Amino acid sequence: MEPVLHAILCADKAIEEKNGKKGLIGIFQSFSFARFPIVAPTWYVYVAVGNVSKGRHDVAINVVQDDTGAVIVRSHGTVQVRAPAADVEIVCPMAGAAFRSPGVHWLTVALDEVRIGGRALHVGAASEDTK
Repeated sequence: MEPVLHAILCADKAIEEKNGKKGLIGIFQSFSFARFPIVAPTWYVYVAVGNVSKGRHDVAINVVQDDTGAVIVRSHGTVQVRAPAADVEIVCPMAGAAFRSPGVHWLTVALDEVRIGGRALHVGAASEDTK
């Protein structure tokens, strides 16, 4: 069976309690900036994946600009799964995301270099009214 992507969430901050529970603060679906290009402050992506096989797996989360295909920022790491067909929660910091212009961007998730899903991340230009 193949891994199944259950969730991708963006947040201003992420915490992990001693018991392993994750906490997300300031969940959002889009960015809005007054000017471009701009480097966003560090933010976090929470990913939940089901049906992950036992063993060590590489995880990569990319933010890709839709119209050019350019990777804006990438976060990667590994996860160790101890039980077969397990559910896995991953929290990755996204630091240094340099957005060149407004538009649609894509958050993509890959497990062992195989894309398992993604979602749109809208980046807009803030008007004077929304500053």
